[in-house]
Amino acid sequence: MKKTGITRRVDELGRIVIPKEIRKSFHIKSGDLLEIFLNADDSIKLKKYSIIDKNQSFINSFLKELAKKIKADIFLTSLDELVFSSNSKYELSKLNSFFYESIKDLTEDDVIRSLILTDKIKIEGNILVHKLRLNGDIVGFIIINYFEDDTSNFSDLINFSFKFLQNYLEEE
Repeated sequence: MKKTGITRRVDELGRIVIPKEIRKSFHIKSGDLLEIFLNADDSIKLKKYSIIDKNQSFINSFLKELAKKIKADIFLTSLDELVFSSNSKYELSKLNSFFYESIKDLTEDDVIRSLILTDKIKIEGNILVHKLRLNGDIVGFIIINYFEDDTSNFSDLINFSFKFLQNYLEEE
């Protein structure tokens, strides 16, 4: 575990303040949920909670089949990391800071030509980025990298799939 050299006192209600620098580097905002883990070495680990991680096996199977049907690579991210790729050649890891800059002004129908996902993954082609929202909050992104130029053939199936996944996650 990496030491920060930062200490905080626990207040009378058992609270501690996570320093601003750490919150910023881990994209932790007011209201975010954190999971608390107790390690065998008497340490406590905090991890940003993501509903996407809890449902991984079903979502992975669903997106693999969708990728085959629409002839595309599909990527699923939480807010911090790439958590699924339909193409096994891509390694799952933290999102690159340029990722957010590249997608911040996109609408759901915008197709882009290039996107940096992680430090090791840059995809090119016809790319669609869909914001995955639960109860109005963005919890991740579904990114489709089409192999063919014509993406209109599967737009109804893709829209249905996005809505299905959002409803599935909201019910969990």
